[in-house]
Amino acid sequence: MGPTPHRRDRSPSAATGPIAGRDVIFLAGRYPAAMKLLVTGATGFIGSHLCRALVDRGDQVIALVRSPNKAKDLPETVEVLHGDLTIFAEPDRVLPEVDVVVHLAGIVAAPTEDLYEAINYAAVQHLAKCLENQNWTPKRLVFASSLAARPIPR
Repeated sequence: MGPTPHRRDRSPSAATGPIAGRDVIFLAGRYPAAMKLLVTGATGFIGSHLCRALVDRGDQVIALVRSPNKAKDLPETVEVLHGDLTIFAEPDRVLPEVDVVVHLAGIVAAPTEDLYEAINYAAVQHLAKCLENQNWTPKRLVFASSLAARPIPR
């Protein structure tokens, strides 16, 4: 008996179009072995849900956390890396070795354009450079942003 009509086959072998034959991880399918991930923006809406989902599936999560008070809402197995996005600008910063870095931190509004640029642009550049300076390389860097995280045209 085949799959039920209301459920699409999401296995990699069923992929068509632009993802056909690519290395794709499907959340509804089989998972790779447990991974170790560094998540920025872990206490935000998307980040906190992602951390819970990753922990539930058996992954090890390290969360960059600015506010210790907000860290209390993360699953207890999440390792907390205290700091903010400015740590990536430190030339000698050593990050914990991970398989995947997920960068979700950002802002949609700031009191000044300079602060907006520092968080949504410069911090991403610093993160990439910081990763280049490590003695290890993550298998993936996942960067997510929002259409709302863009300057409003004048």
